[in-house]
Amino acid sequence: MSHVSPTTRANLRPTAITLATVAALIALLGACAEPPVGPAAPFAEVIEVIDGDTVLVRSGSHTESIRLLGIDTPEVAHHGQSAECFGPEASERTMAIVPPGTVVHLARDVEARDAYGRVLAYVTGPDGTNVNLLLAAEGYATPLAISPNFGLADTINALVDHARSAGVGLWGTCENP
Repeated sequence: MSHVSPTTRANLRPTAITLATVAALIALLGACAEPPVGPAAPFAEVIEVIDGDTVLVRSGSHTESIRLLGIDTPEVAHHGQSAECFGPEASERTMAIVPPGTVVHLARDVEARDAYGRVLAYVTGPDGTNVNLLLAAEGYATPLAISPNFGLADTINALVDHARSAGVGLWGTCENP
């Protein structure tokens, strides 16, 4: 986050009350929002974080690109395009939650793959943290419902609404998230 001003950086630090509220929301909403369909190979090792909402994983000898369901993080710079506001921060946060070498649990919803061939999944870290929900709650993502995958849509929308009203993450930094 070296390109973020000190004033903005101060606004990114959530208060203890905000973190407690976010944790409570994740616990309450996530407890009753299990995705309807489980994956064929539920565990995989993260080998690379592509950006805030895409990770590369390995399960056995098979490598897959995983698109985190229900959220959309700002884009990082690639293919000659500039990074979107908060794209690098979202990517860094995903890297901090599930760095390479982390074994994650993958849970798919109804549709297994997107138009780019990526596996669509809810990703849970070894400590039980749902990465999709955490990124939404901390203000690193906007909701993105990819039909017919709506298993956690209500939960994600509620977490994003809370982050937006609290002005955390991209909601307190970017002009038009």
